Amino acid sequence: MEAWQQTIRPTLTDLSGDAWFLGTPKGHNTFHQLFSKGQQGDIGWASWRLPTVANPHIPAADVADAERDLPPNVFRQEYLGIPDENAGNPFGKLAACIKPMSLLTPVCFGVDLAKSYDWTVAIGLDAAGDVCSYERWQSDWKTTRSRILALVNGWPTLIDSTGVGDPIVEDLTRIRPNITGFKFTAPSKQQLMEGLVAAIHQQTVGFPDGAIVAELEAFQYEYTKSGVRYSAPDGLHDDCVCALALAVRQIGAPKDWCGVVDIGRSFYDNDEDDD
Repeated sequence: MEAWQQTIRPTLTDLSGDAWFLGTPKGHNTFHQLFSKGQQGDIGWASWRLPTVANPHIPAADVADAERDLPPNVFRQEYLGIPDENAGNPFGKLAACIKPMSLLTPVCFGVDLAKSYDWTVAIGLDAAGDVCSYERWQSDWKTTRSRILALVNGWPTLIDSTGVGDPIVEDLTRIRPNITGFKFTAPSKQQLMEGLVAAIHQQTVGFPDGAIVAELEAFQYEYTKSGVRYSAPDGLHDDCVCALALAVRQIGAPKDWCGVVDIGRSFYDNDEDDD
């Protein structure tokens, strides 16, 4: 990554050139991070995965022999171009949860608001927990506000209200009482992501291939003194992951819930005396 950022990328600017990264993945390393940029739709990036069998000069029988001889994870990585799951990714195998976009009506939404160069992502889940609505955009607040209100309609919606998102969500909640804020803190994000991890492991959530899967594959965790830290690698996005986690959290919320997550406070607050 240092060579790319400090040497190759500046040279491309000087010479108006292009860069091609060709290789076999090895876990979720730099090569995979750059591949994910193309999958996430970053401007100026495109990426493809071509398995060994796509090469017309390699006999299919040799590939079949390798599949019988090699461990499944090694075959997937070396012959199919699928990075081996590593200890830094909390979600494990995603294949069982990948399915076409649902055509059913949403029952809830999760929305992650854009910060700096990030994207605003809104994900809707149907009653079975499958993604049935997915929108990803970058725009000014006025446009974003209108898009969110039109998209989530009257469905229960959980929106990131951290930092600059606090007044934005406060504005939205005055218009739509079905919208609630979620403040990201180290403890609340850990709890939120562990809910998504459980949903993926139990296959109670489904999502289409593409940007969502690319972000889930690149997502990492590490143990710190204060707990578990969840984040995307430097230079990559986690907007889809956060929006999906918020939607999963929302679909499991009781109908009479209210409140905003913060340190020391439970998300579910059914105290009728508390506004």
